[in-house]
Amino acid sequence: MDETPWPVKGLKEWLWVIAHPQDQPNIHVDETPWPVKGLKEWLWVIAHPQFCLFQAADTRSRAELEAILGTEYTGVHRAR
Repeated sequence: MDETPWPVKGLKEWLWVIAHPQDQPNIHVDETPWPVKGLKEWLWVIAHPQFCLFQAADTRSRAELEAILGTEYTGVHRAR
């Protein structure tokens, strides 16, 4: 069961329709540790001049990035 609140889910869907982050030739990606109640979580940032997407995640693994951009992204990730 997806427990993402509907306004957040709606915003993410809107971003996908309007900005097409998965189709951008260049995006900036960064992940930074974020302590939450004593546990290390990760805050991912996907940025482009048209959008900025923040995503909280449990790890900094490639699987998290693929969950955000999909597995077919062919553009360039630029780490900040």
